[in-house]
Amino acid sequence: MKPVLNNDTADKLRPLPRAWLQAIDVVPSYALGFAATDLKPFILALVLLVLSLAAAKGEEQRLQRWAVIATGEVVASGLPDLLTVELSQNESLELVEREQLQAVMSELQFSTLVRADQVGSRLQLGRTLKANALMVLSFERTDGKQLLRVVVCDADLGIRLWEGRFAYRGKDDIEQLVQHCATTVDEVRQRFAGGVQHIIAVPAFLSEDFEHHFDYLQTRCSDQLSSSLMAHAGVAVVEIEEARAIRLEFENTLSGALDRPISSVVKATYRVDVSDKGSQRRVN
Repeated sequence: MKPVLNNDTADKLRPLPRAWLQAIDVVPSYALGFAATDLKPFILALVLLVLSLAAAKGEEQRLQRWAVIATGEVVASGLPDLLTVELSQNESLELVEREQLQAVMSELQFSTLVRADQVGSRLQLGRTLKANALMVLSFERTDGKQLLRVVVCDADLGIRLWEGRFAYRGKDDIEQLVQHCATTVDEVRQRFAGGVQHIIAVPAFLSEDFEHHFDYLQTRCSDQLSSSLMAHAGVAVVEIEEARAIRLEFENTLSGALDRPISSVVKATYRVDVSDKGSQRRVN
């Protein structure tokens, strides 16, 4: 059954191998054409196409039991303790006890835990802590600025649901960072209130142009599509390496434990047609 795109801005939708989505179970192909000056309709059409190819699934276990995991530097700042106090005010949320966290902290490799391909490590940690979700906190330096890196993972599936960074200039920022982290927990829980329904990988688009004038669209289009997909409830957007690791875990360890979310890989190619006058550009 072909998906229906309720998008008045779409010029045409025809079965050609241009912009196409490859799913594990379904492999349809479609082509979309839009003016290069406005990529929003193109991205919107792809979002609707991807989501319409995945049927709705029933609710899974909600993100109820959380483990707040932090590096030694973050612990020394006092942030995890204050965040624990803030989150404990939410009666619908359960936190892993400090004693349980301390028992595994010495064996944790923070740098690898949040890597795309470490699905198995996150699964194992979730089982050990009996947690549904992990919030991993660490400090990092970028362009001379210190940032708090926050990564939220679904511990039942081992996938990363959210990643962001917040500025950290010193102790005076701790209370604000606590609020940022608490808000992130609320937003992630709301977005995945019915569990992870779709896991979608969006690698960089491939250019069919002979010249390289429009290569910047490779990542711009994939980033815009990823951001748009992440705005939808139950949709987890992952890197291609993470998608491979997820599939391996599904085949080896998760197949009998959980309902398998719909897993898809969006692969798209594009070509930019320039008019004779050079002022009109069209993405196909």
